[in-house]
Amino acid sequence: MVKQVWHRNVLQLHSYFNVYIIEREEGLILVDTGIEGEEGPVLQTIETLKKPLLFIALTHAHYDHVGGTKAILNRYPAARVCMGKREIEAANREKKYLKEDGSPYDIFVSPLDFDVDIPVEGGDEMEGLLAIDAPGHTPGSVCYFDKSSGTLFAGDLFVSVGKLKVAGQANPVFPLPTKGTWNKDVAMESCRALLNDPIACLACGHGRLVFDPLESMRTLVE
Repeated sequence: MVKQVWHRNVLQLHSYFNVYIIEREEGLILVDTGIEGEEGPVLQTIETLKKPLLFIALTHAHYDHVGGTKAILNRYPAARVCMGKREIEAANREKKYLKEDGSPYDIFVSPLDFDVDIPVEGGDEMEGLLAIDAPGHTPGSVCYFDKSSGTLFAGDLFVSVGKLKVAGQANPVFPLPTKGTWNKDVAMESCRALLNDPIACLACGHGRLVFDPLESMRTLVE
C-alpha cells in the first residue's frame, strides 16, 4: 500500500520503497523510481498533478531505486534523467569497487537499461535541486537538496524505518540497506559532511520523513 505525505512542495509516495515528487511551478521532479512493475501509483500521481515531468533524479543504482525508470520514461520521454557520474560507472561495470573486506562490490543487478542524460557531481543544480556527492551506501550515491523546502533526499545514506540509521549500521527492523552497503566508514564521512547544511526535512529511501533531523544526524556520527 502506498501512502501520500505532503511536506510543502514535496510529495512522498511512502511504502518500504519511497519515491518523491517535487512540485515546481513549471513542472515536476521525480526522485527515484522504485521497483520495476510497481510504477502505477507514481504514474497516476504525476497525471493527477497535471504538470510535465522535467527530471528524474536518481540517488543510486540499486534496483529498488531505479527499477521503474524505463517504464516512466516510456510515458514521459521528455524527462531528463540525472545520476551520479561515479554511480553510472559502477552500475555499468566500467569501474570495479571493493568492499571493506576486500571482496568485490557487485550488488548491481544488471547494467542500466536506460540512458542517463545528466551525469551529476556535487555542486550541480537542476531547477533548484542541488546534487551532493554522498558515497558510502554505494560508490557513487548522490543526495539532492531542495532549497525551496529544505528537504534532503538522502537515498539510502540514511534509513528511517524504526530508529534513524546511517547506511551500514545494523537495523534489525529493515536490514536490506545494511546488507547492500558498500562502505560504512565512507558513509559516515558523507553524513558528517552534511551536518552544517540547513536541512529541515530528511527524506530517506526507506521510512518516514524526519523533520528537524540535524541533532539526530549528529548523534549518529559523533
